[in-house]
Order: sequence, then structure tokens, then C-alpha cells
Amino acid sequence: MKFAFGVAVMLLVALTPSCGSRGVYDVLRFHQDQRCLDLRGADRDRCLQQNEMSYDEYQRRLKERDQETER
Repeated sequence: MKFAFGVAVMLLVALTPSCGSRGVYDVLRFHQDQRCLDLRGADRDRCLQQNEMSYDEYQRRLKERDQETER
């Protein structure tokens, strides 16, 4: 049920031009946070820490990767 809701939200955001890639990133991050909350203890903490990257950091890493592949 949670998965179906997440997919529906992602489709809605993806089809809304004003949201763009930022909206998709936020929805995917939210969905991953929800999956992390299903875990317990140290597994939950690790999962949430892995999901901390800000959108700006994500964009910076994408640009770096693209520059490296152009070389």
C-alpha cells in the first residue's frame, strides 16, 4: 500500500512541470525516509544517514560526474 502511494505521488510530481527534478528528488527522498523508518536501531540510523544528501549537493555531484564523463 505504501509503495503504491509513493508511486502515485512520484507520477503526480513528475507530470507537474513546475516541480521539475527538485520535486522528483524530494519525493524519492521522502519515500526512502519512509522505508528507513520501517527499520530498527542501528539499521534505521544508517539508512537515514545515507539519505541525508541535500538537493544542492546532489546537483553538484551530478555536474562533477558529467564533467568527468566528458573528458
